[in-house]
Amino acid sequence: MKLAFTAILSTALLLYQEAESQNRFQELADELYAAGNVEKAFRTYGDAIRSDRPEDFNYKLYMNAGDCAYLLNYKQIALNYYCISTQKGAPAHLLIKHIRETYCNGDIDCTGETVKQIIGKVPTASDSLSNAIGELLFNKTRFKEAIPILKGIEEREPNNVRIKNMLASAMLNNNDGDSAKVLYQEILDLDPDNFDASLFLGNYYYLVAKESELRLDENSSEETRSTVASFYDKASLYLEKVYASKQSDIVKEKLIDIYSATKQKEKLSLYK
Repeated sequence: MKLAFTAILSTALLLYQEAESQNRFQELADELYAAGNVEKAFRTYGDAIRSDRPEDFNYKLYMNAGDCAYLLNYKQIALNYYCISTQKGAPAHLLIKHIRETYCNGDIDCTGETVKQIIGKVPTASDSLSNAIGELLFNKTRFKEAIPILKGIEEREPNNVRIKNMLASAMLNNNDGDSAKVLYQEILDLDPDNFDASLFLGNYYYLVAKESELRLDENSSEETRSTVASFYDKASLYLEKVYASKQSDIVKEKLIDIYSATKQKEKLSLYK
C-alpha cells in the first residue's frame, strides 16, 4: 500500500514538474520581449511553441509571439500566430486590441481587414470577432461602418439590449431617426426602465407634439387637437421616467411646457 502511494505521488510530482517546465520558455520570451530584446524573444517564443502541448489553450503564447513576429517584419507568421491564438480561445476584444495596437499601428481599417482574414481562416470565431469589431467601430464613431455589423449581431441576439442600444445610437448618429425609434421601442419592451430609450422617445414625441401644435389653427378639428395632446402625453410618460432617474433641468423644463400646454395643473405643480 505504501509503495503504491509512493508511486502515485512520484507520478503526480513528475506531471507537476512537466507542467511547470513547459512554460519556462514562454516566461523567458515574455521577459525578453518586455525588455526590448525582440530578436531573442522571437527565437525563444519558437522554443516555447515547440514545447507547447496541442491540448493546452495557451492563446497568450501565440498572441505575444504574433506581436513579436510583426515587429521583426514577419507579417505572415504574425497573422498565422494570431489565427492559432484565435483557435485556442483568445478573447475577441483582447485579440483585436493586439492586432490594432501592434499589427495595424492603430489603424482601424487595417484592423477590420485583418480580422476579416482571421475569420476566413477560423470561421468558428466569426460571431465573437464580428461583435468585437462592431463595438470597436462604434466606439471610434465609425457609425456607418458599424451599423451593418451591429445589425447582424442584433439579428442573432434579438434580446441583447446593449447591442440594440448601440445600434439605435449608431442609426441616430447616421441620421436614421425612424429606425432608431423602432429599436428604442423594442428596448423598452425588453427593459422598461432603460434610460437611453426613454430619453429618446420622450424627446421624439415632444418634438412631434410641438411641430403638430404649430400647425393648429381655429379650423383644426377636435380629432387633430386630440392627436397633439396624445403626443404630449406620450412624451410626458417617457420624460417622467427620465426625470425620476436623473433630475435634469432640461427635462424638467420640457415637462413644465408639456403640462402647461395640456393644462394639467396638478402635474404642473410637481415641477414648478
